[in-house]
Amino acid sequence: MKILMVDSLVGNDYAIILCSNLKKVGVEVTLVTTEGRQMDPHLDFAVKHWAPSKKPDVRKSQKVWGYLRYLARIFCYTLSSRTVPIHFQFFRIERIESLFLLLLRAVGARTVYTAHNVFPHENRKIDYLLRNITFRSSKLIIVHSGYIKKRLMKKFRVQPDKIWKIPHGDFDAYLPETPISKKEARERLGLSQKEKVLLFFGFIREYKGLDLLLESFELLSKRDKHLTLLIAGKCQTNELLSRYRKRISQISTRERIRFEPEYIPTKKVPWYFAASDLVALPYKAIDHSGIIHMAYSFGRPVIATDVGDFAETIEQEQTGYIVKKNDGTDLAVGIHQAFSDPSRLEEMGRKARKLSETKYSWGTIAEMTARAYASLA
Repeated sequence: MKILMVDSLVGNDYAIILCSNLKKVGVEVTLVTTEGRQMDPHLDFAVKHWAPSKKPDVRKSQKVWGYLRYLARIFCYTLSSRTVPIHFQFFRIERIESLFLLLLRAVGARTVYTAHNVFPHENRKIDYLLRNITFRSSKLIIVHSGYIKKRLMKKFRVQPDKIWKIPHGDFDAYLPETPISKKEARERLGLSQKEKVLLFFGFIREYKGLDLLLESFELLSKRDKHLTLLIAGKCQTNELLSRYRKRISQISTRERIRFEPEYIPTKKVPWYFAASDLVALPYKAIDHSGIIHMAYSFGRPVIATDVGDFAETIEQEQTGYIVKKNDGTDLAVGIHQAFSDPSRLEEMGRKARKLSETKYSWGTIAEMTARAYASLA
């Protein structure tokens, strides 16, 4: 079986990991990604650098031409290989690519789309129309949870037999060959061994609720002198960065906030999770987040607000805690509860790791995805 995997956004390595594991279960994969993207030379599947570069120093005219050429290449591929499923992970420009998907279906393409979220993170009025086109143009839709499947059926009247529920995979690809101990990770990051480290990790956007976490930390840190907040990830905008810097400067215990608003290279990711005790996702809105799976891969429990499919992905008081959304006080209570029993917190981390090795293993997910492709025949 052959498939063409398209990931022109390149927000993370999700598509690469999926392709590697699909290859292991007998699927012949070709990944379409961006020009200039650095790839592991040892990958055992084909890679096409068709999508235009995301580098800011590339001229606008070059980007436009590169984008049109990228769409033309996929279209020509479709005409020559109509029986090969084309699996879109993320769109670069949704207003164009949702219509492009409609064109591909019109010429007989077997289109597959993974709905990582029902709507884009920054929801606009036109998004409903665009997503409706995308879902109706897709012959098969993959979702990561029952929550997202129900939303698709309710909001867009998508037929249930068109939707395949396949979990988000683990992030074991980020694990170093030699495990990093908590002691070593904290030494590298300059953190005390005595601290209770709460980690907020990933690209910082408005909906991720960092302001709620700062509110909770301000409440707790006055009573708990060992609580440390580690924030690692690039801010979406300079305005958001300035706002959070100002907010941190207003907290009396700000010396115990480690703010690193920058892109964290893959090789350094293990340091942050290994150094932490608990991973926080105080999100205000989302359907699904890969950060939960990243935490599980590193054997770390999570505390998250009750949004999206978090209650489906997090086992309450087993692999983490679910608290009320948009409530900094309830979040503070949950964090306090988590840190009140260190041995239990460690046990929750072990259970999280076990889930990562079983339910969320890529071997299982690749087999499920291959069966989804086969259903298109």
